[in-house]
Amino acid sequence: MQYRKDIDGLRAVAIMAVLLFHYFPHRIPGGFLGVDIFFVISGYLISKITLTEVACGNFQLTIFYYKRIRRIFPALILVLIFCLVLGYLALFPSEYLSLGKYIAAGASFTTNIILWEELGYFDINAQYKPLLNLWSLSVEEQFYIIWPLILLFYKTKKLETITVIILIFSFIAYILVLNSDPAAAFYIPITRFWEILCGVVLANLELLNSNKLNRPMLRDFVSTAGLLLISLSLFGIKNEGLTGGWVGNVLVIVGTAILILSGPLALINKWFLQIKPLCFIGLISYPLYLWHWPLLVYLKIIEGVELSRYIKIGCILLSLGLAVLTYIFIEKPLRNIKYSKKALYLYLLLMILIGFSGLYVFYNKGLPLRSYTFGLAQNLHLEKPITSRISDGSCKTLTDLKFNKDNVCLVKTTQPNLAIIGDSHAMALNSAIFMRDKNYQNSILMAGHGCGLFLGYKNVTVDGSFQRKGCDSLAEEIIDSIDKLKSIKEVVILFRGYGLEDESSESYGYKLIPSAGYQALNAQEMYINGFKNFLMRISKLDRSITVVIDYPWMQSDPEQCLTRPFTILGIKNEFCRRPKSNVDSFQRLHRESINLIKESMQNIKVYDPINLFCDQIYCYGIGNEKLLYWDRDHLTLYSSGLVVDDLFSRVLSK
Repeated sequence: MQYRKDIDGLRAVAIMAVLLFHYFPHRIPGGFLGVDIFFVISGYLISKITLTEVACGNFQLTIFYYKRIRRIFPALILVLIFCLVLGYLALFPSEYLSLGKYIAAGASFTTNIILWEELGYFDINAQYKPLLNLWSLSVEEQFYIIWPLILLFYKTKKLETITVIILIFSFIAYILVLNSDPAAAFYIPITRFWEILCGVVLANLELLNSNKLNRPMLRDFVSTAGLLLISLSLFGIKNEGLTGGWVGNVLVIVGTAILILSGPLALINKWFLQIKPLCFIGLISYPLYLWHWPLLVYLKIIEGVELSRYIKIGCILLSLGLAVLTYIFIEKPLRNIKYSKKALYLYLLLMILIGFSGLYVFYNKGLPLRSYTFGLAQNLHLEKPITSRISDGSCKTLTDLKFNKDNVCLVKTTQPNLAIIGDSHAMALNSAIFMRDKNYQNSILMAGHGCGLFLGYKNVTVDGSFQRKGCDSLAEEIIDSIDKLKSIKEVVILFRGYGLEDESSESYGYKLIPSAGYQALNAQEMYINGFKNFLMRISKLDRSITVVIDYPWMQSDPEQCLTRPFTILGIKNEFCRRPKSNVDSFQRLHRESINLIKESMQNIKVYDPINLFCDQIYCYGIGNEKLLYWDRDHLTLYSSGLVVDDLFSRVLSK
């Protein structure tokens, strides 16, 4: 196949878009779409070779897979080993456990599936996943496991039809899934295959001599239009949730496709995409893609601070240096090694060993007894009380209760006298209650992940595209359950300040919208009215009501504040605390709203746990040498116990 320099230039555009998005997301808001450019290029280049072989009758499945392994495995093996070794030296057990899972996923090309599953409630922050970027490689290799098998069963003419049918089916699946489950649309292979298949169609058109862009002016116009479409998608499309919506994807795919279709002699392809610096970056784009993200993440983890612009630029230069070395000393020497069973088995054996190494780390809980110590880390309570955040069927013993399967209901008695209700922050209180003595355990938890308790209004994500399943029915289910359970005397309510933005750069991530028949008001009015409507319904049931003001949040994963065995830059870590003035600003509207409700409903009690976490100057992530949070806004079992003990002694016992 004739080498096209402009394709390497296009690769450079793609990798620079992704890299800049990861390092400076506000500069290039649609940079994540660079991956889509890679998908089209991959489909085009690989299919042009394989379709030619199919047409000539010399396509061999084993040789195809060997070439893919020879292209993908060497650099990937190097990066996986680097991450595994550095993780052993620098990561805490819970972090190393997570890395072990991603090492295994990277080695088995299932990272996209793991990420899709993890995008539920217990997902750790994406910026601390060193191998997050391998999701796109997984999608690509999943395609190339299936596609050659299709090539074997269909002759060339039928193959064109099959390609178009699968492309259309995949695109329709993408559009449909995007509306209901954006995470699935982003990560699952079937909703991504259409992008690679666009490249396959381009290869088909070339092989059939169906490219009609013969006139220079038309060629130049098309290539210019292609670059404009890509530029519009990269700089004009914001990252809405996960995908930026279907418009950005379609624009970048169409732009990439017509740039490739216009050929190497077209204006943009010849005078821009073929300049030497771009072509060189295109040549090293694969190792650069592999290196740039783990280096950034490890630097963030080890230093425990937000990195400055200059440090990020230095990290980019280091990524470029490692990519060049990987290309020169690993990729180029191995690229022309002909097929042999020994080479194939060696690649596979190395990748299997790395995958099993990741599983070993995962199943051994991150190897907590490594030879060095992490200071505080050995004595901290890092357990996440996950079992108190998933229904266990216990509420089914209370036969009159009807609870949505997506919400959480837990009980240890048939006669609960205390109801803990709200969202996952209420679940944390319930975790501690279950650990206390029997007098505390006569309780029932009724809650929903990411659900506020409003009547007449509901909380959705800021872009309005997503509401957690079960939230719509939760408030009425709780009211009905409390009404039926006459043994309940006390109701404790805790949930975030949904929709209440603050003057700082933070956000609760949600907004309130009116339900049918209710009027849209400002955020605070909707919060107060919706919550007050719910409280009045509970109050009519003659129960004692305590509203818990939400506890302070940390600004990042609290584990980042612990002492690492070494540092690279020597930057002072401030993640163990945040200024109380910052917390006050963040919680102002939430705290103000609860107090306004209290003024109009004298029968409710209000409990504020802030003094357990803050002094006059700072709020802390560690107390008594124990972590108080297991992520930026969820309490550990230890700190949940502090809140529960204080709540019972100051409020519920009176």
